[in-house]
Amino acid sequence: MNKKIKRKSVGTGFSMCVQPAFIIGTNNEDGTPNFAPITWVSATCEKGSDYFIVISMFGTKNTKTNVYRDKRLSVNLVSTDMLPLMDYFGTHHAKVAEEDDIEYSFSRGEVVDVPTLDASSWVYECEVEKSVEIGESTTFFCRIKNIQMDEKIECKDTFDVNLVKFDPVIYSGNYHSLGKRLGEIGDYANRDNKRKSMLETTLNTRDLGGYRVEGTETFTKYNRLIRSDAPTMPSERDIDFLRRIGITTIIDTRIDEEIERKAHGLSTVQGFDYYNFPITEGSGLPESVEAVPNSYFACAHDPSVTKIFRTIAESDGGVMYNCSAGKDRTGVNSALILWLCGVSKDDIVRDYMYTKENNASRFGRIRENFPDIDINIVIPHEEYMYGFIELMEKAHGTIEAFFESIGIDADIQKKLRSKLLDA
Repeated sequence: MNKKIKRKSVGTGFSMCVQPAFIIGTNNEDGTPNFAPITWVSATCEKGSDYFIVISMFGTKNTKTNVYRDKRLSVNLVSTDMLPLMDYFGTHHAKVAEEDDIEYSFSRGEVVDVPTLDASSWVYECEVEKSVEIGESTTFFCRIKNIQMDEKIECKDTFDVNLVKFDPVIYSGNYHSLGKRLGEIGDYANRDNKRKSMLETTLNTRDLGGYRVEGTETFTKYNRLIRSDAPTMPSERDIDFLRRIGITTIIDTRIDEEIERKAHGLSTVQGFDYYNFPITEGSGLPESVEAVPNSYFACAHDPSVTKIFRTIAESDGGVMYNCSAGKDRTGVNSALILWLCGVSKDDIVRDYMYTKENNASRFGRIRENFPDIDINIVIPHEEYMYGFIELMEKAHGTIEAFFESIGIDADIQKKLRSKLLDA
């Protein structure tokens, strides 16, 4: 190779530690599981195939205390769909996950009695052989007693490992996948806790990533499609965050009167392509609770919906789309794309229902200021979305047939699926 890089000396303050990310599983003193993220992980061998995992920990941490005391641990490879857990365990104790409604499950090791994360496709069960201290840093040499691997992945030996199939998170100061930057630490902290908005100036901004395609081990990808209420006054941090995760297209489905009352805060911001595709149905209230599914059906058949999905399919980067509260029009568009990608109806309804808690303060103000309104028309209920899906099936049979009926042919449908599913 004739390539020659002209380098420069930058001192010793840089540490480009390019390595996979893992979550360490240990036993607390009371026997409960403890999980913590770690990126200072390597491997070595004593002889032949007698391998050790080498882990370095700095300072005083509960995980470090557990390893010293118990001398046992699991090392769970983090795939990109596990990033919310990575960020969560970086800031919370495992025992409070249930209180925060963070969904995860664990099992005990097959050889070593340690907690292992069920979501991980590659897990080491280890026993500590030796530790070395340098200042406040301790390096543990952990003998591998067993390796658990996703049974669907064929692998003959170390040199036959196809990393693409494991979709590991690579860390070097930021999160990366193989060949692609995914974001900074903290960017994924609230992704699976969809009761929290991703932006600090909105109530209901959520990622469509993390949903399983029914009957498969494929999940919708993060940073592709973001659903939201109207970001009328985004902060600089919000704007920087959206740029950093690759959002380049903004779709506003509010009508002119709504925009005149509160302009979109990203419509003139450099780096975003802003489109207004107004959906009239949903800008007001249905006549009754019984009319809500029919209102959603009307939203889905608004002429703007064709423009919305064509724009999503043709966009180069990620897309954020919004209505006013991120509830009805945004809920319908989210349901349509998740349905097309094969996400289960129950998960589609679950995604819709997160708005109920996110917008609780908004609903409270409506109840206070408009006491004559039946608040049940405003607040999401599961039967509204299930009823909408049933109406769609009666009218079109399949979600593919619906998209065909509004001018979104098979080629565009393929692009839409690729947008949310392809690596």
